[in-house]
Amino acid sequence: MFQELTTSLKASLYERTASPLLGAIVLAWFGFNWKLLLYMLFSESSIEMKLQFITENYLNLWNNLYWPVLVGAGVSLVYPIVSFVPFLISEKIQHAQRDLKQRLSMSQLLSVEQSLELREELVEKDKKIRSIISENQKQTKDLEATIKQLTDESKDLYFRLSELNAPDPEADPKEVNLSHLEYQILNHHTGLKQGNVQIGKDIASNLGLDEKEVQKALDNLEQRGFIKYVSDAEDDEGNDYPGYNLDMLGRKYLAYRKGE
Repeated sequence: MFQELTTSLKASLYERTASPLLGAIVLAWFGFNWKLLLYMLFSESSIEMKLQFITENYLNLWNNLYWPVLVGAGVSLVYPIVSFVPFLISEKIQHAQRDLKQRLSMSQLLSVEQSLELREELVEKDKKIRSIISENQKQTKDLEATIKQLTDESKDLYFRLSELNAPDPEADPKEVNLSHLEYQILNHHTGLKQGNVQIGKDIASNLGLDEKEVQKALDNLEQRGFIKYVSDAEDDEGNDYPGYNLDMLGRKYLAYRKGE
């Protein structure tokens, strides 16, 4: 408690003593009462004689209070204005120096050695940029090739697995009759990434077919269980269309067709 009170008192005193107004008043008081200070500091008289002498000669309300306060307040008001003028002049001179230095540096021609160093640095940076771009392109192509290889291997493995099982009569091409259009649409659903679907508009555009005929074939395939409705999907114009993907029966049918 006592320590907090002491700390607060010290902070308050520091704030007061650091005030520009108080400092100006103190200096003004010294200016009006310098003789009193010299007498108190250097006179060899006793303290009683000093007090009597000061009381008789230096106690003046104007010199001791009014004038120091008025002069200190005036200095506090005028000083920022007066100090701003040299600051403004100094800033203008420094600004002019910076402008002159920049103009001189821009107009100064580079030496042959400096030009060669700059050119070599630019060439080196250009090589690094091209190397990074080439490396990224190579990595992208490698990834695309790997994805395609894995997709093909996955299809092939699925078809081989289906050949080991007895044919499902509902998916056996010998028993099931699909039109050429329906087979095209069914085969177009292979190779879709996980979660992706096909819409009739895109199938018609990719295969060069009539959109109404494609949608009619999609409805027929869905009814027979070869494809299944997954969710609505948007086209490039933001319109919603039914989205389809292969069902198990459709996968078996395509596997049987390939094995024939």
